[in-house]
Amino acid sequence: MDYTKGTSGLALISSYSDDDSDTEDDSKIDYSTILQTKSVEHYNNINSSKPNSSTNRLPLPSSIIQLYKNVSDTNRVPEDNPGQHDGRIRSFPHLRGNWSTYVYIPYSEEEGFSTLLCRLKECAAHVGVAFKVIPEPHVSLTRTVVLLHHWIENFITSVRSSLGHLPKFTVQLGAPAVYCNEERTRTFLGLRAVTGVTELCATTHALDECLAEFRLPPFYLDPSFHMSVLWVVGDLRATLEPLLPTLQAELETHAVEYPHELRLDVSQCLCKCGNKSFVFPLASL
Repeated sequence: MDYTKGTSGLALISSYSDDDSDTEDDSKIDYSTILQTKSVEHYNNINSSKPNSSTNRLPLPSSIIQLYKNVSDTNRVPEDNPGQHDGRIRSFPHLRGNWSTYVYIPYSEEEGFSTLLCRLKECAAHVGVAFKVIPEPHVSLTRTVVLLHHWIENFITSVRSSLGHLPKFTVQLGAPAVYCNEERTRTFLGLRAVTGVTELCATTHALDECLAEFRLPPFYLDPSFHMSVLWVVGDLRATLEPLLPTLQAELETHAVEYPHELRLDVSQCLCKCGNKSFVFPLASL
């Protein structure tokens, strides 16, 4: 078999020394991208001493172009385009090696949940607010924090140990409330916890101790445990807060037909860390 065509490009690449360094974990380095970059630099440097080198550089051989035509640029930082996310803006920039992380209690939607959301949206529409539905509603137990990649394993181990001793409990959601994020870029309609608050406080306290090990911020000092269900861009608290009695009446009417819909039997907590998910079972009584 003739290997001469394949080795011509690799010969150019192999002339480079391995003195590049990267602070990322080796498991996340895309070596094909590094090789592609080095081959391009090689051809660019050949012509760097010639006049008008920007227009007289030798073209990259088609064999190398074909070799890397399906390789994505993993070093490119994703752009924050609110237009692609219904106007939402990142709370902090995306950086390689940083993993957005939070711990929460999941909610499994019941039969009448979508009906409740429609009722709440209709009420808000009367005051000119066009709410959007939150696709995966949950009760947050930590703020959204940033973990470095090499912290993840130790953090998950710490959380699993801390939560594994806590007993299962029940949370009943009830009174509607209006919330706004710290950047004042989004307003949320949430359903506050009316029972299970003591157990929720114990859970967040255990998680705060885990976060402190990594010098990460604790949960709020005076927490209002809730499950956000609807959101809208901007700070619309002044518009929505006068509407709360009407929303409460709609919620009570709905609860007559679906009395157990907003009860959470908490047997486990979840952690979302970048594109990874972790489950932490609570202790049985």
